[in-house]
Amino acid sequence: HLGRSLGPFQAGSPPPPQEGATADLTEAEEVPHQLSFLVVDDNAVNRLILANLLPKLFPGSSVTQAEDGEKAVMAVVERGATSYPFDMVFMDLSMPVMDGYTAAAEIRKLSPARVGQVPILAVTAHATMEDQARCLAVGMNQYLSKPVSKPSLLRAVTAHLRSITEQTPPPALGSSGSAPAVLDQAGTTPNPTEP
Repeated sequence: HLGRSLGPFQAGSPPPPQEGATADLTEAEEVPHQLSFLVVDDNAVNRLILANLLPKLFPGSSVTQAEDGEKAVMAVVERGATSYPFDMVFMDLSMPVMDGYTAAAEIRKLSPARVGQVPILAVTAHATMEDQARCLAVGMNQYLSKPVSKPSLLRAVTAHLRSITEQTPPPALGSSGSAPAVLDQAGTTPNPTEP
């Protein structure tokens, strides 16, 4: 039993962590139900890492795995036909059959909104600003660099869940004129002005 959907979500990037704010990252915040995640990556080891980390961070959660974008879209459609759509999708970018960009764009076309607007987090080694912009342009909500650390994963998931449960979507991309938040391997938002 996976619980109910968290409801519709508008595309956007979660707000970056506030300076000076401290957070206990040893366990997840209270969530309204058992979470259901989809992990999409053509590399079985990468899928396994997230499939093992997520239930540790969010006890009782379930993880479904897909090895390419086409299978990811099919999984979102199949799960969306039930009362329990996925709460979040972790999407690699470079995959055979259908890449992550195309898969995210296809997911965004799905109805109802609770299915098509599932938060999609890009998880990839591609770290250029162009890759990040392309991810966000096709409807992904955030970009995480590989290897993903436990703190960065926890911070990203809880930020999206908090914005959903509070019905306060993160700011629209580009609305403040700043680049979207990107978490590095240490789980921090790097300062692009630092050398």
